Amino acid sequence: KEGHRAECSALAFHPDGSLALSSDWAGVLFLWDLRSGKAIHVFQGHVRKVSAAALAPDGIHAATVGVDNTCRIWDLRQRALMKVCPGHSRALSDIRFSPDAGDVFTTASLDGSVKLWRSRDHACLSTVQADFGMVMSADFTEDSKSVVSVGYDKTIRLFSNKEDL
Repeated sequence: KEGHRAECSALAFHPDGSLALSSDWAGVLFLWDLRSGKAIHVFQGHVRKVSAAALAPDGIHAATVGVDNTCRIWDLRQRALMKVCPGHSRALSDIRFSPDAGDVFTTASLDGSVKLWRSRDHACLSTVQADFGMVMSADFTEDSKSVVSVGYDKTIRLFSNKEDL
């Protein structure tokens, strides 16, 4: 039987709707061709559970985060790991590309931080250390000018890319 052997934990879709990336608690990723329903590649790299996955607007790159405290960037064309982005001290809970062109992406972590990264070279542009504990999720506003996060403490925070991030 084709597919995951461990519990599935994240799903992301290609911008044109032709592909999906799924992940599981064992750190395995499957790239699916949605037209045929078949897995076309299996990625491995995370040591344990993948918490979240995102596909970049360029349709070429994917990013995943996990409980191994890393963000991993994947090249879908070459079907290879491009970069491991360390920088959080606890498990990562979410990752999102900016909706405009995907020039930046954000990661959220149980260490209480939200980080903004440049997609081109995977450099960390800024970090907001939240004073409200674990960050469970973060995403860009539609205009890509701000990031909104939600915390374990039941709060929602808005950060401006220019001022706070």
